[in-house]
Amino acid sequence: MFNHSIIPSGVPLKQCICYEAELRVHPDHVGFIIGNKGATINDVKTRTKVDEISIIDRYTDDARVYIRGKFYNVENAYEAIREIAHKVNLMTPRA
Repeated sequence: MFNHSIIPSGVPLKQCICYEAELRVHPDHVGFIIGNKGATINDVKTRTKVDEISIIDRYTDDARVYIRGKFYNVENAYEAIREIAHKVNLMTPRA
């Protein structure tokens, strides 16, 4: 889903259609979502073939996971991260 063109200045551009999603997560879960040296988040990225997964505001109460890529890939990554957060939530008792 790319449209290639060269603008008048000679710069080759590629226009792409992509989708984005954000998933709010509890700040305590961010480390589990990232995993040891990024292993968990990189595994989700590889398995779901999304273009990008990043953590936004990870040290605040507004921690979010940002996902960008093709429609179904974003949907699959969102579900995978939500499942990780759910499992962590079950393991982490709250006061």
